[in-house]
Amino acid sequence: MAAMQDGRKLQVGRSLRGQALVETTLMLPLVLMATLLLLQLIWLVFVQYNLWLAASYTLRTGALQYGSKVAMERTLAAAMSAARPVLVSDSAAVDAADFRSLAARLTAEQLLHAKLAARIRIDSPSAEQFERFSETRFDLVLNQQVTEIAIDHPLVRLAASDSPEQWLAARQLKLEIWWCQPLEVPLAAAVLAELSALINNPVQVFCAARAAALDKPLWGLRHSIEGPMLSGYRRF
Repeated sequence: MAAMQDGRKLQVGRSLRGQALVETTLMLPLVLMATLLLLQLIWLVFVQYNLWLAASYTLRTGALQYGSKVAMERTLAAAMSAARPVLVSDSAAVDAADFRSLAARLTAEQLLHAKLAARIRIDSPSAEQFERFSETRFDLVLNQQVTEIAIDHPLVRLAASDSPEQWLAARQLKLEIWWCQPLEVPLAAAVLAELSALINNPVQVFCAARAAALDKPLWGLRHSIEGPMLSGYRRF
């Protein structure tokens, strides 16, 4: 009798272990996928924060450089290079020259990426604002005539304007920045790429088109920022 009870206990124990093994086998892929998705989402949050910082530098560059998109794209690319994961070998010390070379390479890669998979849209000053408030003046540095929304002598210009509020609005540089971030975590990248195709907003549509051209999954990030012009605004 005792032998039969021991046999039944052994059989029940084996059955429970087998059930636990089956449950673990079924749950393991789900746990793995959830972990990979979490890692990718954490990285996207970090890149979004980096984009917020990069947008501040980009805005300042535009405010100082007459709203030049070329200058802003370079600043954006340089600032977003901080969002690139870099593996440095521990086998040898890396000197300052190596770090400068690495930084230059990352900036060049991000500049190319910014050209292909990023967008800086200037919402203000608009074409209508530029048409209304711009004036032609002589630039001593360029030694030529330029057309710009001037910001010098602001109190005099404000008093002379027939629409002070609109003139002040025309002196605001307002940017919307789109950045298509490569998805590089295995499995999670494919899942998020499929999800982005279902999200019907301009940024994801823009990045989906760029993903097809670059042959890599991308996720669209955006950030809007504005501030006063610190130089005149010119349309390049």
